[in-house]
Amino acid sequence: MRRALWIPLCGLALACSSQGSNTEMKVAVWSDLVVPTEIDSVRVEIKGSTETRPPLSFPLTAGNDNGKPKLLLQLSLVPANEQDLAFDIKVTGLLQGNPVVSQEASSSCIVGERRLLTLFLGRACRDREKACETESTCSAGDCRDIAISPGGLPPYTPGESLPPPDASANSLNDSGSGDSRGGSIEAGAVDVSAERPQSDGAADKPADVSVFAPESGVEAGDGGQDAVTGGTSGSGDAGVPDASDGQPDVPIGGTDGGATGGSGGSGDARVPDAPDGQPDVPIGGTDGGATGGSGGSGDAKVPDAPDVPIGGAGGAGGTGGTAAGGTATGGSIATGGTTTAGGTTASGGTTSAGGTTTAGGTTTSGGTTSSGGTPTTGGTTASGGSSGGTYGQGGTWGGTAPSCSGLTATCGPSGTGDCCASLLVPNGTFDRSYDGVSPYTDPNYPATVDDFYLDKYEITVGRFRTFVNAGMGTQSKPPTAGAGAHPGITGSGWDSTWNANLPADPNSLKVVMDGCGGTWTDTAGSNESKPVSCLDWYRAFAFCAWDGARLPTEVEWNYAASGGSEQRYYPWSNPPTSTTVDDSYAVYCGNSCSSTQNVGSKSPTGDGKWGQSDLAGNVYEWTLDWYASPYLTPCNNCADLTAASGRVFRGGDFSGSASGLRSASRSVVGPGFHGVNFGSRCARDICSSGLSWCSGACVDKQTNNSNCGGCGIACSANPPSTALCTAGRCLVTLASGQEYPAIVAVDATTVYWTNNSGGTVMKVPTGGGTPTTLASGQGYPYDIAVDATTVYWTNNSGGTVMKVPTGGGTPTALASGQNAGYGIAVDATSVYWTTSGGTVMKVPMDGGTPTTLASGQNAPNYIAVDATSVYWTNQNGNTVMKVPTGGGTPTTLASGQNAPNDIAVDATSVYWTNYGSSGTVMKVPTGGGTPTTLASGQSYPANIAVDTTSVYWTSYGSSGTVMKVPTGGGTPITLASGQSGACGIAADATSVYWTNYDGSTVMKLTPK
Repeated sequence: MRRALWIPLCGLALACSSQGSNTEMKVAVWSDLVVPTEIDSVRVEIKGSTETRPPLSFPLTAGNDNGKPKLLLQLSLVPANEQDLAFDIKVTGLLQGNPVVSQEASSSCIVGERRLLTLFLGRACRDREKACETESTCSAGDCRDIAISPGGLPPYTPGESLPPPDASANSLNDSGSGDSRGGSIEAGAVDVSAERPQSDGAADKPADVSVFAPESGVEAGDGGQDAVTGGTSGSGDAGVPDASDGQPDVPIGGTDGGATGGSGGSGDARVPDAPDGQPDVPIGGTDGGATGGSGGSGDAKVPDAPDVPIGGAGGAGGTGGTAAGGTATGGSIATGGTTTAGGTTASGGTTSAGGTTTAGGTTTSGGTTSSGGTPTTGGTTASGGSSGGTYGQGGTWGGTAPSCSGLTATCGPSGTGDCCASLLVPNGTFDRSYDGVSPYTDPNYPATVDDFYLDKYEITVGRFRTFVNAGMGTQSKPPTAGAGAHPGITGSGWDSTWNANLPADPNSLKVVMDGCGGTWTDTAGSNESKPVSCLDWYRAFAFCAWDGARLPTEVEWNYAASGGSEQRYYPWSNPPTSTTVDDSYAVYCGNSCSSTQNVGSKSPTGDGKWGQSDLAGNVYEWTLDWYASPYLTPCNNCADLTAASGRVFRGGDFSGSASGLRSASRSVVGPGFHGVNFGSRCARDICSSGLSWCSGACVDKQTNNSNCGGCGIACSANPPSTALCTAGRCLVTLASGQEYPAIVAVDATTVYWTNNSGGTVMKVPTGGGTPTTLASGQGYPYDIAVDATTVYWTNNSGGTVMKVPTGGGTPTALASGQNAGYGIAVDATSVYWTTSGGTVMKVPMDGGTPTTLASGQNAPNYIAVDATSVYWTNQNGNTVMKVPTGGGTPTTLASGQNAPNDIAVDATSVYWTNYGSSGTVMKVPTGGGTPTTLASGQSYPANIAVDTTSVYWTSYGSSGTVMKVPTGGGTPITLASGQSGACGIAADATSVYWTNYDGSTVMKLTPK
């Protein structure tokens, strides 16, 4: 592996501000999310310039007052020694261990100054419909850039009240001592022990990180949360220690009611140690007190398989208390805490096989979609059919959805519509999140979609019941790997690693749905035609995949709601600029905001252009995509599959304002989040599984590569099976089964690369073919370069600089004894390289005596050359250097860089990557000047290439991406994602090439 890719992750020596410290950063974390139903803990990750602090996790039990922001955490940061301290901080809100929402910031502690950094951990900012972009955070009601400069932070004065984002929200007063025992706070404090490193070699001294958690009522220090009485006479939520099954310690209701009475802890709380191995689950408060009082009330839960609801226990001693009565599966808890025998859970009936596919089928001419109107009923069958039914080519999908097998038609305004109706959305091009009215006024993100079907209605409780009764959507019956994929988007199907995010079994699924308080009921009732709520992204995806469908991509959903190129303000807007909205159009917080209504209740008034109901209001709807800003570009049937802060949801909800109903509005939250206003609807494809609609026909894009993307981009690959289409570009595997392929070079016809561990130098035609070995038995071949006739490389462990003809032959050593050669470059006369001995060298390309151009360098790594100069990075020296090709005094082009790695040069500028978890791509004029940042926040940007218009680089981090940005600056674009250890990179006139170091492949993408 290349040395540059083994740089250890670094961190930060932190402590809470010591008594009297004059250098301090207060970090206040606020949220408008409800605790513990929307988030139940916060994880804090802090990284500095030299080391990383292990993540800190803090459980939360405090609620929120009517949605007003609350202060969740406060940290005090000071340097280990009195010096300026730069740091990155990320706070993540979690629910049952799953990330829900996060925010990040970069800032500095400045010697002698006290400063305050406020982070807002929530979905919204000033109002619940205004979500901040991922590059910003919500502070004092406004979205602000997360990379806050030190000068932009307000000074912090000890003893002042931390300003909340909302004037009506709670505040927390701190004495300024930095020690939780010396401050005046409104609620309980958590002291997390840390160590302050000592530079003199002495034993580390204890140093506190003070974290104040309002209303938590717990104190940590023994690895768990010690239980405390949750207030007078034991009421309220308190902590419980030591979940003995290894699960995280979790909340429980207040315990004894007190010696002389009082109520036990009420509310839905938790208890540890489910002995059947199931996750720890909620339970009500316990004894009512020695001489009376009531047991804990509320529908709570108790462990041990099968985990089922139970009320709080009765009073212990004296006259005793009574359980308030939770509801048990199939029955109820009687007064006093005695469980009745319950009832018998119906088996759910027999699931129909989904109908019989007629062999062949006959395609009728189908209906057509009138301009701006409702699609007419289309053809009933398509040639061949598919699993679960056949596909129509007209306005209405001709298949049979399993969720409606045997289900009565009860949807729409009259309650007689087919709940599984799916309507054609014809292909077209539009501008994403654009309607011409502030803030949606940027028309620079066009996108194109092929024909697809989108369900008329949101998923109903009745349809979801069929899914649950079939045992689906659980760890015992998860979707199959790859299910629910968009046929034109590689890697968009179900990932089996997501199985762990599903409930264990159908009973557990019901418990989750019951506990959320949404529309779901364990038995059929009056909610069957309401949209099912409390769906997280995983359950929504699993349902659609099981139902012979998939989640719509964000661009598909946006296109349908916007009426395509009409760019409608609301889905029903006609003319498109109409802002008319009232309760006759949508279920939202207009005249009332109490609850969901039956799907299609506002139809046809509130329908979209192609007949879909409730695209705005009722419940939020999940889409396939991870959130990205700016949008993925170009977009031809695209979806952003690169993991980010959360998944995109759209459409507004019953409790939201009119602003959230706009077709352009988008929001983001973690995929594990579920709430009473979260549901979904499904999309369906014109073609059966494995085929895509392309220029009026269903084609196989996997093998018919002349139909890539928009059906006009040909994949040239040999053999054709190595070509895949991604976002309108052809992705070709040129070589597989390589032994840690590292660095790549390209000429007019051929791609060349080094196999580190394999000890080989390889080549393959740019158009595809059989790889050829140019050299074997090499000592960890490292960097590679090529000219018109010859391939050159360095042997890192062999200490040699080598060459071989591009057509093959006997390798020749140009230099030996080089003390681990690293980077290599070539011009018309000479070969240049760097060594671990701190030298920059050159030798005539025909051989001769090596010459030292520079010595005493600090870990010189990659190297580049132009007509006059040689350029290189000093990885440990954090500098970018140059020296004349003929020799002379080295010049520093850039200093203070963060582990500069690969380097490239064009006619005017030098470009390089700074390798790190939040790395950068930089440039500086070849003659010197001020360095410019072309891209920031990259995940371990590794190697770099440049052509006349763009800079290309690989990100070796977990995201595994290939990126580009204009040489003059602009918005970075993701060319490929999901790569495994993307490493070396090169570009020619049409394509970009790279190696996947961990994936053992050499790749090509066209057009670049």
